Amino acid sequence: MNDVLRRGRLSSERKSEIINFTSSLSHDEKLFHADILVDFAHVIMLFEQKIISNDDCSQILKNLLKIENEGFAKLSQKIELEDIHACIESRLEELIPENISGKLHTARSRNDEVSTCIRMILRVELLSTCSLISDLISTLAKISIDNSKTIMPGYTHTQIAQPITYGHYLLAHCEVLQRDHDRVLNSYTNVDLSPLGSCAISGTGFPIDRNRTSNLLGFNKILENSLDGSSTRDFIIESISCLSNLSSNLSRLCEELILWSSDAYQFINLPDEYSSPSSIMPQKKNPDPIELSRAKCSKIYGNLISVLSIQKSLPYGYNRDLQEITPLLWDSFDEICSILVVLNSIMFKLEIKKENMKTALVNSFSTATELADVIVREKNLSFRTSYTIVGNLINEAISNKLPLSKINSTLLDSVSINVIGTPIKLTEKEIRQALNPVDLISSRKSLGSPLPSETNRMALNHLKRIKSNSLKTSLMKKKLDESESTLRTLASSFIDSSSSN
Repeated sequence: MNDVLRRGRLSSERKSEIINFTSSLSHDEKLFHADILVDFAHVIMLFEQKIISNDDCSQILKNLLKIENEGFAKLSQKIELEDIHACIESRLEELIPENISGKLHTARSRNDEVSTCIRMILRVELLSTCSLISDLISTLAKISIDNSKTIMPGYTHTQIAQPITYGHYLLAHCEVLQRDHDRVLNSYTNVDLSPLGSCAISGTGFPIDRNRTSNLLGFNKILENSLDGSSTRDFIIESISCLSNLSSNLSRLCEELILWSSDAYQFINLPDEYSSPSSIMPQKKNPDPIELSRAKCSKIYGNLISVLSIQKSLPYGYNRDLQEITPLLWDSFDEICSILVVLNSIMFKLEIKKENMKTALVNSFSTATELADVIVREKNLSFRTSYTIVGNLINEAISNKLPLSKINSTLLDSVSINVIGTPIKLTEKEIRQALNPVDLISSRKSLGSPLPSETNRMALNHLKRIKSNSLKTSLMKKKLDESESTLRTLASSFIDSSSSN
């Protein structure tokens, strides 16, 4: 397969180390079908604009379809060629004479061609990622309903803070994942722009119709400025930024699952199929898939920094540096999708050790805030005064090694006298209710609290929103599928008409 790009300005053959160094073929398979579709749209537009003849259009389309059917593997054997775009054009020349095949690249550059291909694939990747995020939200929301009354410690500064429920905890992750979903989906808008027709940097003197190719390829509209269209990769930065934010939130979930499966917590148990043994310690059951997920989240950060670093010093106009960005984009989506699939599967089958969660609250003084609130409500003291009294009460209990169950009205009154000069005089029932985690959860009636009814309300809202989101992404994907189907049908009509002649 001859290299159609090295016949003019450059005549000497490249050395093998340069071929290997500059080629992007190893990363181009993902672009193969998109490139064929871009070629279809471009050639059809060239005919419609009377830039090429009907017969030339039909011959090019027919053989492009043959190349697609032959598959990427046949093209990628020619490692001396730089990229998939050169491979397709060179293979086309093997099938039909250059005076026909050479018209494929009329009024087009690889610069706008590759950017268009990337955007086409990226649209699908964004929608697929949104679906996987919704799957995880759905799993967490359903589990939260089943665990709306499962008491567990809530933590601040990695110390037990206040009682919450496992359902409430899961909904916190649902909330942030929903925002991640929206961020990823919103980035679609800036991806769904067609740069095709920008050519190298300054457009073309041929009477092309950029809106026509944009419509044929299912884009929402064109990216107008030809210099911007051929050289920007800000849409990639935005996409990986969204994935980095998502990675941060998924990594936090991973961290907690790792901690909670440890002997120190024993809040959850990973099924054996999601665990790994030690090579030397027979007793070990390690959360390897979750640890790897945590590490893969960091890889996506690295990809973002690399892309930012590559683009930040590039002058406007295409630079070959941009070739190094695309593999980082695909790697980021491959990693995030694998993480979402693994975590969804793990969360669905996770064993919750409810008694251990509840036991962790015993003697933790996690209900101290509620006791302070009761004093405020019942005795009309300021919260800060009540806070001081309860803080001294906890110190007294710790100094005397008194468990939570031994805190009573006598001790509270003694501390209160020392702090404000008068006893509080709460009843034993009021103290017991204030210090009981279950009663505390029942008292939390504010919007978004761990109250079981609030948990169920929020979870059902997430499930409703998932249906709405799924419908939206399905319609967007349907538009892409219909555009491709229409384009292929149109290309086939040209091919069939040529064959009949």
